[in-house]
Amino acid sequence: MSKNVNLAILILLIMVFCQCGSDSEPARTTELVKPVRILDISNENNASDLMAVFTITDLTQVEAIRIALVPTAEFPDFDSKKGANLGDNQFFSPPVSGQDYQVRFPASLTDVNGNSIQNNQSYTLAILLNLAGDWALNTLTDEITPADRHFLEGRYVGLWNDNLYLDFGISTELKFQAGKLRGAFYYSPTFVPCCGGEDDGTLTIEVIDNLVTEFRYNQTLDSFMGGPCPGLYTGTGTVENFITLRVDFSGDDCEGPHTGGSIVLTRIE
Repeated sequence: MSKNVNLAILILLIMVFCQCGSDSEPARTTELVKPVRILDISNENNASDLMAVFTITDLTQVEAIRIALVPTAEFPDFDSKKGANLGDNQFFSPPVSGQDYQVRFPASLTDVNGNSIQNNQSYTLAILLNLAGDWALNTLTDEITPADRHFLEGRYVGLWNDNLYLDFGISTELKFQAGKLRGAFYYSPTFVPCCGGEDDGTLTIEVIDNLVTEFRYNQTLDSFMGGPCPGLYTGTGTVENFITLRVDFSGDDCEGPHTGGSIVLTRIE
């Protein structure tokens, strides 16, 4: 009898030890996802307003992806263990299908506490990867505060190509005013003017559905090629995936005609 009792106690101690060991295992992190962005692309006042854009640099061990929205004030306490135990509608799992992702959330997605996604509240994007059976939280993330605004408002970077310039870096910040997107334009990818002044000119863009029906760039270079260099460029184009403007244009400035032009601008904020 005593041997059986001792054996039972030994088994119980082993079970307790194993359970404690499991609880003490550290939360796992990864750096495989970068860059990471979250964008506000609609005005439904739910999770469908938001799109996550990210790249997984190495898919070797990735078995599943889990994306969640954490109230920003709570994110320092969020880890892979909590991410692994989220309930229904508290995360979204896109299929593993290549390295680049543009994921628009379903309207039914809640935050990690089960609360509806709402405007004017700050959320942090949490991306978890199942790596060979274990969930890991990506260390790089992004924050957003959804608001009612035009889905194309924001900061853009891109490239300018025409008969004179090849893959020239550009940037702009657009706001929706009087029915059109308007904002300062820069001949640099860093929102810095190239040639004196506060900017290098202004953009006016009209969008109907997924078409750019009007593109107008009024160039106002204060100091270029020995003096001021005003110019005017016009064109039309398309909107792609809610975040990219692709425009064909032509125009003239102090360098002469610019023909066969193409601009691609992608929203980064």
